[in-house]
Amino acid sequence: SKIVAAKGGSDNAMTGRDFTAYYQRIAAPHLAMVMEMEADRMANLAIDEESFTHEREVVREERRQRIENEPAAMLSERLALALWMNQPYARPIGGFDSEIAGLTVADALAFHKRWYAPNNAILFVAGDVTPAEVRALAETHFGGIPRAATPPRLRGAPDAPPADIRIALSAPTVRQPQWYRTGIVPSCATGSAREGAALEVLADILGGGTTSRLYRSLVLDKKIALSAWADYDGDALGPGTFSVGVTPAPGTAATALDAEVAAEIRAVAERGVTDAELARVRERMLAAQVYARDDLFRAPQALAESLAVGCTVADVENFNDAIAAVTVEDVRAAAKRVDAPHAQATLTPEAER
Repeated sequence: SKIVAAKGGSDNAMTGRDFTAYYQRIAAPHLAMVMEMEADRMANLAIDEESFTHEREVVREERRQRIENEPAAMLSERLALALWMNQPYARPIGGFDSEIAGLTVADALAFHKRWYAPNNAILFVAGDVTPAEVRALAETHFGGIPRAATPPRLRGAPDAPPADIRIALSAPTVRQPQWYRTGIVPSCATGSAREGAALEVLADILGGGTTSRLYRSLVLDKKIALSAWADYDGDALGPGTFSVGVTPAPGTAATALDAEVAAEIRAVAERGVTDAELARVRERMLAAQVYARDDLFRAPQALAESLAVGCTVADVENFNDAIAAVTVEDVRAAAKRVDAPHAQATLTPEAER
């Protein structure tokens, strides 16, 4: 990090449910330098006991601050445990504190040896370079690193909840109640492009801003909520999720939102949406995709993350076409899939328990 910063660049890393990413932003003349360092990280990782112990405590402290001292994060963690049950996604990305505390240098090095190899990595470069230049650098720095016997990344088929799962968390530090609902749906890796596009459109119709159905109904008309959103997460090696969140207005019990949200989803499942509504949402989503492609970081990040979870370049490149092809019946079918047993959670102040 010090070397990259000295060259006027920046670097960071992140871990998701299905991959870990390391990235640098730096001037093109320094590309060879950062690729050499990444190759060295992959092939010759050295961890001493002192630095490992320090970083392990840093991770534990991060968990305490970001999860254990944040009621909303704790609720999200419990929601995942309830929804996914025996699936890998039920586990917190950063692990539980007792697990982190028990990790050793040997554990870290064994994990690195198992997963960090060229045959299990995706290198993505965007900027003032040519494919020939990047390929030559990749062959120079990564070509000599041996393959590893990395096992398949299996996720398995989840057991759908037999009935709705309800979780409630109260804490004295909660100032604003929240209500969440999450269900299991196909991802880009487990479903078709048509299904994914329809779920994206449905999320926008239900909770994509102040013109969405949930916002108009709950916030503007009934005035029982302060905000409402919906989101489809289809970038996963396993199944995806469809989530709805609502902030109840003062005087509205968070539990009262269950029936209201269910009614809006069921209305789309039974009666569909209007052609004008679908056209408006499609235009807005397509415009957002055009602007996203202008971002030198977001565009390659989207491609790299999609490839990491088993999707293809074609899936990303053809996304706009898939959105444009979504029909009223496709949206209705997506709503029927969402109108199914799910996990929901409420976050309230201690006094409301």
